[in-house]
Amino acid sequence: REYFGLSRAEVVGYPIAEVIPFEDVLSLIESTIHRPEGTREIEWLMELPDKQKKYFKVRSTLVRHSGHENIGVVTVFIDVTLEKQLIELREGFLRTITHELRTPLTSIIGFIELARSSANLDERQHKYLSVSLECAINLKTMINDLLDLSKLEAGKVELKLAKTDIHEISEDVIESMVPAFKEKGLFIKNMIQPQLPPIHADKEKIRRVFVNLLGNSIKFTGEGGIYLEAVQNPDGYLYLSVRDTGIGMDEAATKVVFDKFRQVDYSSTRRFEGIGLGLSITKELVELHGGKIWVTSVPGQGSIFTFTLPCMPLS
Repeated sequence: REYFGLSRAEVVGYPIAEVIPFEDVLSLIESTIHRPEGTREIEWLMELPDKQKKYFKVRSTLVRHSGHENIGVVTVFIDVTLEKQLIELREGFLRTITHELRTPLTSIIGFIELARSSANLDERQHKYLSVSLECAINLKTMINDLLDLSKLEAGKVELKLAKTDIHEISEDVIESMVPAFKEKGLFIKNMIQPQLPPIHADKEKIRRVFVNLLGNSIKFTGEGGIYLEAVQNPDGYLYLSVRDTGIGMDEAATKVVFDKFRQVDYSSTRRFEGIGLGLSITKELVELHGGKIWVTSVPGQGSIFTFTLPCMPLS
């Protein structure tokens, strides 16, 4: 009655299509009847007569008799309007605060670089300015990550799709990250072959995927190294993986590692820097290209991050 304005007498005994004449909901119920693999769910937006919007999770489940005979469908409407509004409020706040922080921070970085270039600095002053610059750049990276994730989740990121050589991208990324590997004494072995078919992708976005995954492996690997691998699968996708010899993670951590603001470092000492957005952004970028990403890992033995990307269709 609250949402549909109907009394019990106006509902019982009437066809569902007359009671709830909403195509999305009816399609959900119909698909549950004909493909009864279990519970099916959609997110549905309803506009009330007073123009107020309500968001629902609509969950439909086929009900069977003990003799496996279908006897009906139970459909539940869960009002998630408040949850949706809180998410939108949080994302709006993040967008505003990050925009407000980025502009002055850019000026701060510029002035630190200018001061550091002075010939009148002694060794101690130069060191302090270098540390300040590094911290400011790290902060700007975090702010940019917040902005990027906000745009991705809002569907405001456009892909510039083109024929892309995955081996070329991997080589470019590795070359740009050589100082990071050397700093930790790690090796990097690129086993992605040049003869792999091209992919239909946004080159800069895929480069970001590699940078994030390699950066993550560098962060959580104390010794040994990292391997890049790729194979063409008969399903028309390239399967690419970043394998490291790092600290690894348990099964519980693999299930949340792509969640926002999550890291596998739960220690009180907080050994590893970052706000836990790199892998979330990576997942969004891969899925934006029509691919998938997952991780397999063993504590103390390292992790393997695997993602798929569609090959360029043959003309």
